[in-house]
Amino acid sequence: MVEGRALLDHFVGSGKSLSVIIAGMESRRIGISRKNLYVVPNNMIQQWREEFKKAYPSANVLAVTERDFDSPLSRKRLFSRVATNEWDAVIVPHSQFDMLPISPEREAKTVNAQMQEMKDLLREGSDNGRTKTRAEKRTTRQIENKIQKYKEKLKELSQGRKDDTIYFDDLGVDRLFVDEAHAYKALAIVTKMGNIAGISTRESQRAQRILAKIEFMQETHNGAGVIFTTATPITNTLGEQFVMTRYPGPRHPQ
Repeated sequence: MVEGRALLDHFVGSGKSLSVIIAGMESRRIGISRKNLYVVPNNMIQQWREEFKKAYPSANVLAVTERDFDSPLSRKRLFSRVATNEWDAVIVPHSQFDMLPISPEREAKTVNAQMQEMKDLLREGSDNGRTKTRAEKRTTRQIENKIQKYKEKLKELSQGRKDDTIYFDDLGVDRLFVDEAHAYKALAIVTKMGNIAGISTRESQRAQRILAKIEFMQETHNGAGVIFTTATPITNTLGEQFVMTRYPGPRHPQ
C-alpha cells in the first residue's frame, strides 16, 4: 500500500492472494486507489471470487469468466461495464487480459523506448574503435534486426485507434495486481552480450503487451500501481530474475 509496487514471491499457501486482496481493498477505503484490477489464471476465477467474499463479504466485486467473452460484442460490453461502474475489484482471467489492447499512442511510447535502448547499444558498439569479433558482429546484426522490427511495429501503430475499441487505459485502473506473474517472464533483455545462456533477447507477445500496460500504470501513478505475485519467479536463469524485478520497478524511477 505504501510503495504502490511489489513482487510477492512467497511459497504456495503463504497468503499472497489474501495479502493483495487486503491491500487493494484498504487502498480503496483510504482513497489511494479507486479501481483495482486483479489478473489471475483462467481456472482460478471462482477461487478468487470466494476468497474475496470471505475476506470482504459486502465488497462490490466483478469476477469475469470466459463466458463473458463469447463474442467481440460481449467483450466490449463487459469492459464498458468495467470502465463506467464503481467496483471495489475486478477479476479477469489471464487470457482475456492478454487480449485487452492498450491504445496505439500508449503502446508506441513503450516501443519507442525499447527501440531507443537498442539504438544506444548499437552506438556504444560502434564507438569503441576496435575491430569486432565474429560474435560481436552477430550481436550487432541481431540488434539491427530488432530495431527494424520496432520500426515496423511503430508503422503499424501509426494507423491510429479504432473508435469502437475499449482500451486498457480507458478503464480507470489505479492498481494492477497480477497473480502467477511468472507467465509473463518471456520479456526480451536489452544487452550487447549475445548468446549468453539464460539471457534471452526474444520476447513473447503477451510479455510485450503487459509491459506497455505496466509502463502506462507507472507513468500515470508516479512510478507505482503494479503488484506481482508468484511462488516461482525464477525457474533456472538469472535473466528471469532481472525480468521479474524490472516489471514492478519503473524503467525510469520518479
